Amino acid sequence: MNSILRYVSVLIVTGFTSHLPAEENPSSAVPFPLLIEETFSLSPQERLPGEMIILAREVEIQGEVSDDLYLVAGVSSTFSRPSTNAGLARVAGFIRGSLWAAGTRLELTGEVERHLRAAFQNLLLSGRVNGNAWLAGESVVISPEAMIGGTLRAAADRFILRGTVDGHLAVRAREIVLDGTVYGSVSLHAEKILILSGTHVRGTLEVFSSQPVIPAGDAVLEGPFRHVRVQPPNRWALSVLSLASLLLLGLFLAAATPTLMRRPVVLLDRHPWKAMGLGLAALILIPIVAVIAILSLFGLPLGLLLGGLYLFGILSGKIVAAFSLGRLLTGNRGQPLFPLTALPQLVLGLFLFQAAMMFPPPFSSAIWLWFTATGLGGLILALRPAPPDSPPPLPPLLPDEKSTSP
Repeated sequence: MNSILRYVSVLIVTGFTSHLPAEENPSSAVPFPLLIEETFSLSPQERLPGEMIILAREVEIQGEVSDDLYLVAGVSSTFSRPSTNAGLARVAGFIRGSLWAAGTRLELTGEVERHLRAAFQNLLLSGRVNGNAWLAGESVVISPEAMIGGTLRAAADRFILRGTVDGHLAVRAREIVLDGTVYGSVSLHAEKILILSGTHVRGTLEVFSSQPVIPAGDAVLEGPFRHVRVQPPNRWALSVLSLASLLLLGLFLAAATPTLMRRPVVLLDRHPWKAMGLGLAALILIPIVAVIAILSLFGLPLGLLLGGLYLFGILSGKIVAAFSLGRLLTGNRGQPLFPLTALPQLVLGLFLFQAAMMFPPPFSSAIWLWFTATGLGGLILALRPAPPDSPPPLPPLLPDEKSTSP
């Protein structure tokens, strides 16, 4: 698996390397703008020349990067060694280009001269970004020392702003805490929005929330303030819509491609644990390879293709898992697939899945991961060529043939 990932990554970035300028100092030039290491560290005295793609379990950058940096933390050349800091990226140096990063936790205390694009579970920004910043994560915190020179767009479960944004601010989250300075306009979409006393907004402040939003008395709002009350989505209606959509997709796939759907269900029935393992690996590795492809110059079509196949695999994998779950609960694993009598199995499996999604996390998250991974793993198992059919048994000898046989 390690060599396969390295080989695929090298193929993806081959086109990306062709447009890189040659370094004046051959000794400092890297032969490939791709590094796959267990731990990557750049000391304050070191300088990284040219654009670079780094895949490592842990990353710490204290030196200078002279161009754009593409960083994926949590992936390395060895996948068996456990680490409590897997997916951690510390950037305390100076990035002269843009920083594209993904992983588990990002701690940015340095400076990015251009733009920042980051997707982490937890993001903590205490440094400076001179351009725009696009952030996505479960928790996004902009500390009081942080400075964003352009527009900040974020999508998170919890977003906290205590620093300064020189441009506009647009956030979608479940909970937003505004306690910093924004020189442009602000647009906030969240269930819960807190505007504390340290808030200073020079432009228009628009909040979209189902709950009342009352700014603190010491908050400075130089522009107009507008609150748009929105109704929270009806979870029951969304669940019914999702169930109906998956059921229609399952009926279409069962009617249009019965052979394509029959083999993954049968293999999932026979090898459930192997399917779950392959599905978990695919859920992790395919997005990483797609991101690397999109970041490369000539890999954009490949990245978009992988993204489309990934989405199709997740949706169709749920159909496979629903059929398998329904067959298991009804005791019809040995029965043929996709006649009219098998449709209740699909309905039962999808109904139980959607009912589990109504529970709060982490129970619903664990069910989604198990359901999606097993179905996707069944599809991956079906990609292997089927074994050749065994020859039919010989017919029994007739009495006359027995008497004449030597």
